[in-house]
Amino acid sequence: MTERYEPEHYDESRPRITLVRHDRDSFGILKLEWPGVTIKLRLECRHCRVLIALEFALRADAELDEEFRGLRTNEQIANAYAQGQDNRLAYTPGPQAIAAYRAQIQRSIRKAMPEGIKAPRLIETVRTAGVRLIDNIEIIDLSARHP
Repeated sequence: MTERYEPEHYDESRPRITLVRHDRDSFGILKLEWPGVTIKLRLECRHCRVLIALEFALRADAELDEEFRGLRTNEQIANAYAQGQDNRLAYTPGPQAIAAYRAQIQRSIRKAMPEGIKAPRLIETVRTAGVRLIDNIEIIDLSARHP
């Protein structure tokens, strides 16, 4: 058995993360909060869906050991993305597009960070097993307020 040391995973200076979705097929606001610092950035709908799929994976695996909790392959994320769409004719990204969306999310976070503050990683890659969120994300869906 191999032991891993993940310094970012157990770092107490991790931000509180909130994703506010304006509408199911619209944009979202990702908010990262530390004591004294709040970063907000606008995410495309496709990026929101990837984060939501990963958050649901963490919740679904709550009973599993932490080593396995929330791990999903790009194919599994693409399937979850497709199931979350209301319009069956809408574009469904494949595994390579999901990987690109994850990179775009992280790049957006890096660009939004003020100088002197290191951008947190939201998604961890576990070689040959998949990817997962490092921290839980609070998801607020504003479309649920207006039926």
